[in-house]
Amino acid sequence: MLSGEYDVVLPVTEASVYAAASVRRAQPDSVCWLMASDQNLRICLSKVQATRIADQTGLVIPSTVYLGDEPGRR
Repeated sequence: MLSGEYDVVLPVTEASVYAAASVRRAQPDSVCWLMASDQNLRICLSKVQATRIADQTGLVIPSTVYLGDEPGRR
């Protein structure tokens, strides 16, 4: 992905975030990645995970049905 020397990488679209996340470990430590950690990206880019975490922390969420869950689960 990176063919030159870069000081900072700032992906600005969801597609570029996925692309950057897939290669950042192979890049030099000197490159500053202006993006969330892999763990936080998995949460932020997943509506299911983000909604479940919001619910678990007490934030009000709309009534939600997760496909594959047992009937009646919020």
